[in-house]
Amino acid sequence: MIIAYDEQQQRIKANQAERGSGPFYCPGCRNPVILKKGQHKLPHFSHYASSRCETFSEGETEEHIVAKALLYDWFADQKCEMEAYLPDLKQRPDLLVGQTAIEVQCSPLTWERFMVRTKNYTDFGYFPWWLLGRRLQPHLHRRWTLLQKAACRFAEGVGGYLWVLDAKDQRIGLLYAIHWHYKFGTSFRTHYFSKGEPIGHQASLLGISIESSQRLKWQPEAYRVWLLHKLVQQQKQILHIQALLYPLGGHIGNLPHWCYRPSITSFLLEHRLLVWRYIFYQQPSQSFSQWVSQVQRCDGHWSFPMIDQNQVLRQVYQECSDFQKIQAF
Repeated sequence: MIIAYDEQQQRIKANQAERGSGPFYCPGCRNPVILKKGQHKLPHFSHYASSRCETFSEGETEEHIVAKALLYDWFADQKCEMEAYLPDLKQRPDLLVGQTAIEVQCSPLTWERFMVRTKNYTDFGYFPWWLLGRRLQPHLHRRWTLLQKAACRFAEGVGGYLWVLDAKDQRIGLLYAIHWHYKFGTSFRTHYFSKGEPIGHQASLLGISIESSQRLKWQPEAYRVWLLHKLVQQQKQILHIQALLYPLGGHIGNLPHWCYRPSITSFLLEHRLLVWRYIFYQQPSQSFSQWVSQVQRCDGHWSFPMIDQNQVLRQVYQECSDFQKIQAF
């Protein structure tokens, strides 16, 4: 941690504290902490080995310490507070700028823990802004982890986007125009902001459309054949999709042709999109709310707390409606 309390219960930054001037206390558990000021790492406070503090329980890497200092300098001209402890949540974001809780995740974190922390912020009226450190950032043409997807946001007409932070090069990155391919993984573009450069929270500021990201050719018929091949191989994920389709009277290799087309939502839903589309195909005249009810009964699990599920549902519903009209001609 970079901030601690001194003996007068005043917040003090580690780089402003003098050796031997303690004691210093953790803002979360209020137990004594150690001031560490060396030549190779940024000054910071650390718990004693016997500490069981839950608020500052994660081991803090050098990357995380540098990242917090970078963000604090970046937003120095705004009303910001580093490591602000929020007692109602029993959490402390790396940086609090107004109601925006900024979290830089540099170490592995379970999806379940991510969900709890994010829900706490939103339940209490905070806007969580997650940035992933180098170790957790996606790689081109690889399948994204559930945590990487969960940290994404979604903009209408643009699709998903993800914020990352490169502490070594002192810059913030925006991964956008994210395109998932069933065979070749995920592609995306990256825009980096230099220190002090204004940052917008909406990917739409870049004026990007999903078509610009489709570097890997997508062929609906090839996708259908690929699915059949994986079904024969009894791939677990494909078997699950077929299990959802079966009660609806559908088969993964015999859906309407347009069901196999790519979507702006494919990077989130992957093969689940086939189920949602097939539900629409069965009753194309049904209203949005009727279709949503069927989707949620069949496949209602939502794993992305940073993205409004209703927004994605509307996107898929509109796509289905457009594809159905094209097919009718």
